Amino acid sequence: MKICYISDVIEGFHEKTGGAGQAARRVLNLLSEQTDLSIDVITLPFALNSPTIKNTFFHKIYSFENYFGKTIGAILTLLIPWNLFIYFKVNRLFREIKPDVIHLHHFTKLSFSIISAAKRNNIPLIHSIYDYWFLCPTEMMWIPAVGFCKLGRGKQCRYCLRNRKLGLIQYLIWFFKKPIFSYFLSQIDQFIVLSESSKKILELSGVSSNCIHTIRIPLNFSKKTLIPTPIPNKLLYAGWIQPHKGLHILIQAMNQVIKKVPNTILTIIGSGEENPYYFNNIVSLVNQYKLNSNIVFSKRKNTEEFNQIFMQSSVIIIPEQWENMSPLLLTEAMAASKPVIAANVGGIPELIENNKTGILFDSQNVTMLANKIIWALKNPLLMQKMGKNSKFKYDLLFDNKKILKHLEKEYYSAII
Repeated sequence: MKICYISDVIEGFHEKTGGAGQAARRVLNLLSEQTDLSIDVITLPFALNSPTIKNTFFHKIYSFENYFGKTIGAILTLLIPWNLFIYFKVNRLFREIKPDVIHLHHFTKLSFSIISAAKRNNIPLIHSIYDYWFLCPTEMMWIPAVGFCKLGRGKQCRYCLRNRKLGLIQYLIWFFKKPIFSYFLSQIDQFIVLSESSKKILELSGVSSNCIHTIRIPLNFSKKTLIPTPIPNKLLYAGWIQPHKGLHILIQAMNQVIKKVPNTILTIIGSGEENPYYFNNIVSLVNQYKLNSNIVFSKRKNTEEFNQIFMQSSVIIIPEQWENMSPLLLTEAMAASKPVIAANVGGIPELIENNKTGILFDSQNVTMLANKIIWALKNPLLMQKMGKNSKFKYDLLFDNKKILKHLEKEYYSAII
């Protein structure tokens, strides 16, 4: 069987990838290392010194941003969700490589032209969903200080977009894009989601439940062999510094934590480049609460550096505010037997059984989070036990052989 694998970015090949790029790479690794499938990858241009993957052939496609720069390219991507040049290029590629099935990941920059070319060549489409970009202009289905947004595209979008770059443009054109998005969504044969929570959201949007299947993401194999070396009272937050990730909730909670456990240290690994306004607010909160000696900011690390900080942390904090399907940091923590305190949103409670495989808190409840952290720091042995329990649950849910079997079943069922 020949698979065509399509993703804007892939971890290890592109500089900035985020969770979707990491997920795409993990699935690609699993397919290439444990099957004899022939895989053609269509993606955006990347550096020539990128790694090679067995039985995998790469095809680079240029987007608006590659031709016109980031700002103008982003505007054109918003205005023109169907790219004629990409259509002709991909259509020719499909005729050359003749894939049996196309596996789409995050492909906003490559545009809906991909779907049109696939349909012209009668190739079935499977789409792995990592966020809600086709339902919501912020991709999160989340309203700040409110929570989950069931409305999708509408007038309320202006509140979420007002502080964003190109937010006004996004708001003005969003109404016209809804029928376009709905049409191309209907052209996809099967959807893969990471949690039952995400499956319900897609069903609310009109996708048939028969077309949606929950398949977990395999883990980078090196994480499983790491040995926990926790340092007491050392917390870790790692991820985008964006409102939907909930770092502001954690900073406010830290103000209460240090009054009970003064020597607590929180390490924050992430970049504030994507949202300088929010990052400045975070820094202001740290200064306001005089937490400079308790909070350490760190830019993104390479794998070895991150793993060292990760394994030395006594508790991993995941204060998500949006309906995150399955935070990659959570699965990494489970695989490494690291105890976790996480928000009770999205697919997280499917992985964390409160007080057994981790601790849950109401996503916007600062005091509740603070109390959970204080309890965790004062009960390290119980937290270590939860970490071991989470590893057991991880082994049940994220078995690579089971994941591979489900993926292959999706591919064959799409062809039939």
